[in-house]
Amino acid sequence: MLPSLSALQTSSNELASFLASSPISPSGSTLFPSLHAPTSIFDRLATVPISTVSHVPLVSTPTRAHVSHIISCSVCGSHASSAARGELTLLEPCKHLVCRACMTHSLNIVGEKNFSCMTCDAPIINFSLLSTAKAGNSVDPIPAIKPPGIASMILASSFAPPVPITEPLSSEPTVIRIDNCPWDVTPTMLTTWVAPISPLAAHVLLDRKGKTLSHAFLELCTRDDARTVLRACRTKILGSGRRARGVTLTLSSQDELRLQLFPNHNGALGSSDVDALGELIRTGTVFIKDVNLPHWLLASILRKVGPADKSLVGSATQEKLFALVVEAADKMLADRPAFDPAVLPDVLSAARECAAFSPQQQHQLDQLWQGVCALVFAPAS
Repeated sequence: MLPSLSALQTSSNELASFLASSPISPSGSTLFPSLHAPTSIFDRLATVPISTVSHVPLVSTPTRAHVSHIISCSVCGSHASSAARGELTLLEPCKHLVCRACMTHSLNIVGEKNFSCMTCDAPIINFSLLSTAKAGNSVDPIPAIKPPGIASMILASSFAPPVPITEPLSSEPTVIRIDNCPWDVTPTMLTTWVAPISPLAAHVLLDRKGKTLSHAFLELCTRDDARTVLRACRTKILGSGRRARGVTLTLSSQDELRLQLFPNHNGALGSSDVDALGELIRTGTVFIKDVNLPHWLLASILRKVGPADKSLVGSATQEKLFALVVEAADKMLADRPAFDPAVLPDVLSAARECAAFSPQQQHQLDQLWQGVCALVFAPAS
């Protein structure tokens, strides 16, 4: 039972003084290690001697030196202590923190896409710098925390550590967008560039005329792999010679990747998408810089036709897509020296995993895969 209201007619300083003078084992506030939280406010209220009054000192003041080793960039994971000048950018209204490098890369592509949070994709309406340390060894003190009022202490423990922002769990691969790519970029070039991290897939995009777009995408197994790539590659040059470029890396999403692959059908595969790609594979254009690129793009499309596109089964679009896989395989088998050895296995692997094909077509693709393996990869007798 709580004390009566008359028993609570003491000042907040009196109650805070009693709590501060009682030995309490720390409950583990990581941001403010000098603060000690009572195990239960109600237990303390039941035994507080109202007549006991003493002076209440302010609690000890933590500094940003402690905080800088804890908070980190929500995009690449860099700690504030290692960020440029100890600064992170606070995004509004989502409250995510990003380092200077990730913020700069996001600002570089504002003309290409909406200015949104690199972590949660929420629109950014404002941002400000959070300085965790000044030049040299000096630090900015965090203002002293005054004892809370009685009502606040009853309703909730004011000394409890703040709840950290957590990332939503996802079973889908993490996507990185790469802007300002050279015109001769290929999936093989991107895979080599991010080594030793091995991406699940690299997507180089073409327009309907066969021109290589200036942005590409990488899919990585985990968020940690993506952060490693962001930290290691954002200052690396992509390409060589006159085509070498400094690129911009940002976290992206599966939705953005699908919208870029299927821009004319709001992120879903359309019949015209298959027709346009088929034309590039069959006849090519003067804009195609690498004969492999339309086939790589076919593999990307097959991988991104997911379970939501099951409605394609039995449709004219699905039949066209299956026929295009067989036609592309024929073309690569007929002129094997002209193609990257990795393209044909990649296209067939993506086709066998594609969710849009019927069981009968999946069986035919399995037979095709076995035949190609026997023909292309079997050791010469």
